[in-house]
Amino acid sequence: MTDLGESVLTTLLDRLKAMATTETVVGEPIRVDAMTIIPVCQVSIGLGVGVSADKAGPVGSGGGGGGGMKVTPVAFLVVQGGAVSLLNIGEGGSWTNLIEKVPDLIEKVALAVTKRKAD
Repeated sequence: MTDLGESVLTTLLDRLKAMATTETVVGEPIRVDAMTIIPVCQVSIGLGVGVSADKAGPVGSGGGGGGGMKVTPVAFLVVQGGAVSLLNIGEGGSWTNLIEKVPDLIEKVALAVTKRKAD
C-alpha cells in the first residue's frame, strides 16, 4: 500500500475508533423512579480505501476512502430492587419484553431525558 493509502486508512480507523467507545456499546444509564435501565448496543464498522499512483510522479495520483458506523440496540440491563435482568431485543428478543416489564416506560424515559437536557 502506498503512503497515501496508509495515511487515509489510518485516519479513517482513528476517527471510527474514537466514535466506537465503550460508552457506545454500553450506553448511559437512564434512571426511572427506582429503576435503572442501561442500553446495550451492537456496533458495526465498515470502511474502504482506494489509491491510484502515477508511476511518473505525483501528477495524476490520488486516493480516497470512506467509512461508516452503525449502532443497533440489542438489549437492556434493568436494575430494580437489587436485581439485574437482561432484556434481549435483538434477534429472538422483543421490545415488547421491555415495555411489558416496565409500565409507562416510554413516558418515564421521555421525562427523564427532557429533565437531563434541562439540567
